[in-house]
Amino acid sequence: MKNKKIDGKYVILLLLTIGVIVVLSVMFFRQKTDDEIRSYEQIRQSGELRIAINYPPDKQEHDAVSKLQYELIKTICDSLHLKPVFIVENVFEKTIDALQRGEIDMIGNAIPVTSEMMLQVIFSVPIFQSKLVLIQQAADSDNDRYPLRDLFELSKKTIRIQSNSPHKLRINNLSEEIGDTIYIVEMQNCSIDSLIRKVAEGEIDFTVCDNLSAASAKEHYPNIDIETALGFPQIKAWAFNAKSTELQDAINFYIEKLLKTK
Repeated sequence: MKNKKIDGKYVILLLLTIGVIVVLSVMFFRQKTDDEIRSYEQIRQSGELRIAINYPPDKQEHDAVSKLQYELIKTICDSLHLKPVFIVENVFEKTIDALQRGEIDMIGNAIPVTSEMMLQVIFSVPIFQSKLVLIQQAADSDNDRYPLRDLFELSKKTIRIQSNSPHKLRINNLSEEIGDTIYIVEMQNCSIDSLIRKVAEGEIDFTVCDNLSAASAKEHYPNIDIETALGFPQIKAWAFNAKSTELQDAINFYIEKLLKTK
């Protein structure tokens, strides 16, 4: 009996020790995460601003929208006396993860400002507006294929999007509006370019993107259809880590200043 009591005490002591280790580990991890998010002063001292973009600087001609944002960022960085360090990442989930980890300071290709995304990031003032459109194959009368125009026809259809895409919320809302299920498949490690290419090649039926990017994509994939809008115009903006409010303010100041001069 005595040995059992001693064993019980050891078990309790062991559990308390494990509990303390877990708590200290969590506190250490949080402190480490906080330290990795650079303050605006740290960014200024480094002289560099790390920005995630979709395309390498030498390939911005691929997307007119991305090129305009690229030039705007360079102008703002000149005003802030910062060197822009562009980090190419076209997989949306990885971009958000890099922002949360402090590996980048901002997302420099505008994303939709949605209530869901506002729980994860903070936004700049609006950069532009666009509409979400359905990407599907163009009409082919020889194969009796015609683009979908009536949104009710999306009932029981499957739309493939990037993992963690901000467009998921709009598709879910559309599903409620038509009163039927629209299946969503989130594609891991997949860029919007590769999804559009899969539609063009007939590998998948549908994906979505904003109408401005869709127009650029159609120049490269003429056999896609981009004419079916999935809703009203969306505001799109650059994104920052929720802790980067001073950087947000600095960027917003120059965006608004530049917009006033146009």
